[in-house]
Amino acid sequence: MYMEKGLDTGDMLLAVRTPIADDDTAGTLHDRLAALGADALVHALALLEAGRITPVKQDDSLHTYAPMLSRDDCRLDFRQSAKQVRDRIRGLAPFPRRVHDPGRPADQGL
Repeated sequence: MYMEKGLDTGDMLLAVRTPIADDDTAGTLHDRLAALGADALVHALALLEAGRITPVKQDDSLHTYAPMLSRDDCRLDFRQSAKQVRDRIRGLAPFPRRVHDPGRPADQGL
């Protein structure tokens, strides 16, 4: 990306995709993306130096903001489907730790 004032708003120089497997966690995805990102950076710099890269504008309507996770984001709500609970655990693993308040009545939420 070329630098701009906004957060992640510059033109893209290279894009790489990776599938998210059913058994991936935030941790496994983090590690895979770190390796892919390092390789992509080296490749993009070589293409840029050779003049063989064309910057592509990002579609601003597709951007999202991911806020910092809080302890409340780590609470598990067992009123959700098993898939939703499993996906939340996968999305938080290995950190931060998941939280369940077994003494809290289900109708008060988690």
